[in-house]
Amino acid sequence: MIYQNTPYGIFDQKTIQQFYQQEQMKHHNDQLLKVAKCAHKLEELLKAMDEVEPQYKQLAFEQCCFVAGTHMSRKGMWEQ
Repeated sequence: MIYQNTPYGIFDQKTIQQFYQQEQMKHHNDQLLKVAKCAHKLEELLKAMDEVEPQYKQLAFEQCCFVAGTHMSRKGMWEQ
């Protein structure tokens, strides 16, 4: 015997598929928000670099590279 009305839709394939699609969309939207935040922070960094006097720009660039390299090293993005 096949039941047409499943209890609370817990075994209904359509309900499961809709839930999965909603979770995928939520994840996608969360990632888009993180990308936008990342781009905004990069813009803030570049504006901060504009505030550095010309004779200190090389030092600022070196410090940014050092921070990026340290972060990448911690994340295992390259072997030392």
